[in-house]
Amino acid sequence: MNGWTNWETWHIVAWIDNDESLNRIMRQSARGNYKQFLSILSQFGITKTPDGVSYTDPKVNQQEINNAYTEEFNTNQNLSHV
Repeated sequence: MNGWTNWETWHIVAWIDNDESLNRIMRQSARGNYKQFLSILSQFGITKTPDGVSYTDPKVNQQEINNAYTEEFNTNQNLSHV
């Protein structure tokens, strides 16, 4: 689905990319680490997207999400040193 493993993975990434608060948590606080993102969300009692998909749904390819944001974070870090 749109380059992602499945609908659930794509759906969560769409929420992270399009919701300013989730985007900031993923990119700035969690620094692209999906497990850290989940930990931060749980501190606020957030377990699902606003439309009800669980962030820990077993169908979600957490490693794929982690890889995508970690690669982006590392690329941005490398560019800041240029």
